[in-house]
Amino acid sequence: MKFFISLIALVVLTGCNTIPTSDINALNTQSSNFNNSVTWKASCGSRYKHRDGTFIFTVEKDSIGGCSSDKKAQKFYKHSERSEVKSDRIFGSKNLKPGKYTWSADIEIQRDCDEPAVRNTLFQIHDGRSSGAPPSWFGINDQGNFRTNQRKYMYGPVPKSNKFNLVSEIEYKDTGQVLVTYVVDGKAIAKTNGYKKTSELYMKFGVYRVVSNCKIVQKYANVEFRKIK
Repeated sequence: MKFFISLIALVVLTGCNTIPTSDINALNTQSSNFNNSVTWKASCGSRYKHRDGTFIFTVEKDSIGGCSSDKKAQKFYKHSERSEVKSDRIFGSKNLKPGKYTWSADIEIQRDCDEPAVRNTLFQIHDGRSSGAPPSWFGINDQGNFRTNQRKYMYGPVPKSNKFNLVSEIEYKDTGQVLVTYVVDGKAIAKTNGYKKTSELYMKFGVYRVVSNCKIVQKYANVEFRKIK
């Protein structure tokens, strides 16, 4: 009898509390953690779906992102579009600690048009700075080629299927140096060498783009994060 009374009380209490969408998203991501090494939460109030272990990010053309910087016009664009998650807890810490890690995912991109945005970022190592490029990011340029924050046109094209596996091999040193090698479908194609400039260091993935041409849906399946050393 005590058990049933307790169960009823729990249901009533739970029903009386409304959980914000961003919190639901964060809670849903728990099931996709690799050995509970990292948890993910919405970045700047982003809306996304987490279904059967897959993160689904949808962004309409000209929908301004939720970060304050997204509303600011820059040299060649009026605003930024965004739907992302960021790392919340990394091995129990808010920030990435010095060491070697790998992040990986199977990515699928669906656009309503053939023309990609001028810039679409797929993965970032960010330090929370409000201006300028973060220590490292990997994405796609307006020609449909892979690019980084340090090289705009150097790397090969996105597969015609718009499906590929991405691995980010991360080395974060005590000096604040952040070295990242990006591996697409088993082939290392890009490297970045940056430095952390604030007290923060975390990961982000999803859609972050400027000067888009149509709606986009990006899916990240089999997301894994491992500490190597």
